[in-house]
Amino acid sequence: MSQNGQNADKNKDNRNRITEYMWHSDSEDPLRLVQCQDFPNFKIPFHLEIHSNAVFLIDFHSHLSNNEVIGFLGGEWDPKRMVIRVIRAYPCKALDVGQDDKNVEIEPTSLVTVTKEIKNDGLRVVGWYHSHTTFQPDPSQRDIENQNNYQVLFRDEETKTEPFIGVIDAAYDIRLPTCSSVFNFFWIMNKSIPMKLLFSPHFNERLTAYDYKAMDICINMYKEKTNRTNFNEIWRLDSKKEESIKPPSYFPSYAIPQKKTIDTNTSTTTT
Repeated sequence: MSQNGQNADKNKDNRNRITEYMWHSDSEDPLRLVQCQDFPNFKIPFHLEIHSNAVFLIDFHSHLSNNEVIGFLGGEWDPKRMVIRVIRAYPCKALDVGQDDKNVEIEPTSLVTVTKEIKNDGLRVVGWYHSHTTFQPDPSQRDIENQNNYQVLFRDEETKTEPFIGVIDAAYDIRLPTCSSVFNFFWIMNKSIPMKLLFSPHFNERLTAYDYKAMDICINMYKEKTNRTNFNEIWRLDSKKEESIKPPSYFPSYAIPQKKTIDTNTSTTTT
């Protein structure tokens, strides 16, 4: 097949992929998913570095609920080198919006508490994350709007840059090629176009005291929730949901605590 033919087939597959995941045909539907585009090299707004512990905590949080979860990212912004460093994930409580399986918003008091915590830790808010529990991690129209609003809010006027990223974690999509989650790191260009971000991984050798504390906070969020994950549930290919907490391919060595387990009856961690 010629190169043109391959490209045509690829474009057709991409169009089909987008159409498959639209919940409604109305283009103004706020839950319609939009596939991210690749940046032209000359338009990349900043470099991105991400610590593996932050990715682990995002994924851990995303696996605890059958509904979407949400949180902020704490890190550093280096305006001289134009680098965002994502160092920690900060789980937040979700607001009950009545569409928990397809939409999520941060509970206002949790927003205030967590942003204050990030500041007290000597970091700044550099992004947010949420999960798409059972479908692909492309941003919805509402995600694009939220991300754009955050970028405007955290704009660095000195560099004319918007150092704020979005992360979406697809934890339980049965269409995934493996049990590992798929992540989408994105940024909005021209107020409406979601762009895929590439990043340099920073490998943490072990989980920190903060990470273990945050894991317990995550679990306690769902202690009394009916939507908490049953890790003994079979979800694909005779695999239990507990088997899906695996490192993504670009973080093959991040440390999953082998002695720390989840009691699915009491929603507590044990060692």
